Amino acid sequence: MREAQRAKIPSIPIILDGDDPRPDQWKKILHDARFASGIVFLSYWAVQHYPGNQPVYHMDGGADHWRGKIKKVNGNAPKTIVYTGALDQWRGVDFMASVVRLFSRKDVRFVFCGKCNKAEVLKKMGADPRLDIRGFVSDEELEQVLQSADVFLSVRDPHNGDNVLNYPSKIPHYLSYGSPIVSTWVESFSPDYKEVLCLAQDNTPEGFVQVLNAVLDWDQETVSAWYDKVRTWFENTKTWTIQAQHFTQWAQSVLPVRPPA
Repeated sequence: MREAQRAKIPSIPIILDGDDPRPDQWKKILHDARFASGIVFLSYWAVQHYPGNQPVYHMDGGADHWRGKIKKVNGNAPKTIVYTGALDQWRGVDFMASVVRLFSRKDVRFVFCGKCNKAEVLKKMGADPRLDIRGFVSDEELEQVLQSADVFLSVRDPHNGDNVLNYPSKIPHYLSYGSPIVSTWVESFSPDYKEVLCLAQDNTPEGFVQVLNAVLDWDQETVSAWYDKVRTWFENTKTWTIQAQHFTQWAQSVLPVRPPA
């Protein structure tokens, strides 16, 4: 970015995640981005609180297209609860462990795909026969898992300060399947996600389990109505095509225009 500035070429860093910027009063980010022409954050909170002088933009997550199929409600069939991605202290492994231990229903299976220490996860959650911890899987298997989900989980710990900057980028991808997402609320989310997430309002494992139980009991009419609402919202706002268009418009509005040579 220093060399770009010297050459009078605009540069824009996209800040995906990182440590909580409050303890050092944003010193690291301000230093690293000091030559930037504008700054993009995935975190909505960061856009609202960035103390620098450059123009800032909130680039939300996205997905390339709609993938969903309406689930047929079968009260007798076990429900599939899916979480994908890393499962560690930053992504809420302790919160997830509390949810699993508190959740007493037997008519479910939890499918976890992604990087994790399986032994550590089992130690925290217990030898629960409902757990299906697969680790890394192929793209084909991952697609099968995502299509099979009756419910997705997002368990970022709202009490972990780093989650004001870290945005769970899997959320728009989950949304592209149309199945409900039971989630904690973290400050990196854009406010419009309150319309399409099934939130544990008190951000506790107990509240999370209560919401999860309610969602698993949805009837066909509720499942179909939710699917239609999420699809409309997603296709109007969260495809990568739309996100790219909005970003380009912002960049053109704030960056200096270099005169022709």
